[in-house]
Amino acid sequence: MATGLSALQAAVAAATAATNQLIADVQKLLAGQSSGPGPGQVIVNQSDIDALTSTVTNLTASEQAADATVNPPAPSPAP
Repeated sequence: MATGLSALQAAVAAATAATNQLIADVQKLLAGQSSGPGPGQVIVNQSDIDALTSTVTNLTASEQAADATVNPPAPSPAP
């Protein structure tokens, strides 16, 4: 039981860290934006977009790996 709880605590800590990174990337993107030349246009730094995209990609891959571990794909039916 303790081993399972340790793994769960580590997973929660990793998810928390990833979520905090996602929040930081969104805040950086929002803080770095400026008004564009036309109404409703916003200019942002490409590096901020790239950082956010990378964080989301890594978080998605991590979540998919965890999901595959907990919910492995069903075996193929026998012929």
